[in-house]
Amino acid sequence: MYGWCLEARGFRVALAGSFAAALEQAASETPDLIVTDYFLPGGDGFRLADTLRQNPVMADVAMILVSGRSFHEDALARAARLFNRVLLKPVLPDDLANAAAVECSHAHHRTLEP
Repeated sequence: MYGWCLEARGFRVALAGSFAAALEQAASETPDLIVTDYFLPGGDGFRLADTLRQNPVMADVAMILVSGRSFHEDALARAARLFNRVLLKPVLPDDLANAAAVECSHAHHRTLEP
């Protein structure tokens, strides 16, 4: 659902339907941004971010977690460590696109700085 809203705003989107597919997709081409739901077939967004952050190539990739789940204090601290941003559902398409634009902008600035 969110893929189309990002494509409509000019983002190039690669979709993955599961935890394993997301790992494969990220390994095949380093993205500027990863947007993931908390619930994924075969895993969850926290585990995905933990796994990807262990790879030095992926350590600085911007990540946004989209979730309808409420988190306890420990999980919120973990989310703050793993993700650049957490958006709670329902997420309006414009809100996701704006968050993606900001995070991609920050990623490019980090890349360009010496």
